[in-house]
Amino acid sequence: MAVPISQRPFGSRLLGPADQSSLALRIRVQGLLTVTLIVANVIGAAVVVVLSAIIIPEPGPSADTLVMAAVAVPVYVLSAVVVGALWGTRGALRTLRWAIDQRQPTDTER
Repeated sequence: MAVPISQRPFGSRLLGPADQSSLALRIRVQGLLTVTLIVANVIGAAVVVVLSAIIIPEPGPSADTLVMAAVAVPVYVLSAVVVGALWGTRGALRTLRWAIDQRQPTDTER
């Protein structure tokens, strides 16, 4: 016999109360995943900046290299954040279709 969703605690305050609607849970999980993806992309960009600006270059970077980096890094970070958020959200929505439809997941969706 299945335990009703309102009686199953999630074990984490991040996931909210057990008696919330499946739509609210889906929105909460989607938000957590999106924030995680954006933070991961920004950390990755920061690592690239530190490696390319401080750790790797033996001779100092030329003026052309600094200008290129000043343009390329923000463009890359913005692109990575947008693509990562869209790709991750699309995947999450596909995976959480059962919650969007406000129904219990099937065995294959678990």
